Amino acid sequence: LEDRLRESGADYTKALLPLRPYVVVDRNLYTGQNPPSSERLAERLVTDVEGAARTA
Repeated sequence: LEDRLRESGADYTKALLPLRPYVVVDRNLYTGQNPPSSERLAERLVTDVEGAARTA
């Protein structure tokens, strides 16, 4: 999948070590690489939503 994404022009990144939390945010797309990323991803979403609510 990684090779096909790169061939299609995707900006693919991944954690340096396998099975470590890794989160990427691109505008309104939030993604975690694997199950250990879920906590960090949730924290990032909450932080960004709270920040958006303060500026609204």
